[in-house]
Amino acid sequence: MKINTLFTNKLNVKNLFVSNIDSNKQIRLSTLSERLNHIPDIMKMDIEGGEYEAILGSIEWLKVNKPIIIFEFHKGIMQRQNKNHDLIIKKLEEIGYILELVDHHDDELSNNFLYYCKCI
Repeated sequence: MKINTLFTNKLNVKNLFVSNIDSNKQIRLSTLSERLNHIPDIMKMDIEGGEYEAILGSIEWLKVNKPIIIFEFHKGIMQRQNKNHDLIIKKLEEIGYILELVDHHDDELSNNFLYYCKCI
């Protein structure tokens, strides 16, 4: 990740797992934003199935701050963990996000959807 950021000083990269709780290895988006004293305009999330916890644990923060979100859903991983892909979409739409499907690909292990989301 750091190699991808060498040519800009406008990014802030943190090596943390964004989730729905705060612990030594996990952090909620609201807590991360508070610690950095920064509200991002855009966020890219590729956290291999952790999108469920990260987004549901941040709905109130997202509702207030409304950053653009680019994230990949690993629907296959979520289904194996009994997590509902549609619930995330519903919750984001309820707080004013429009989701645009950018890419979708299937393989034997996963069913992945890449979304671009912004608030209206």
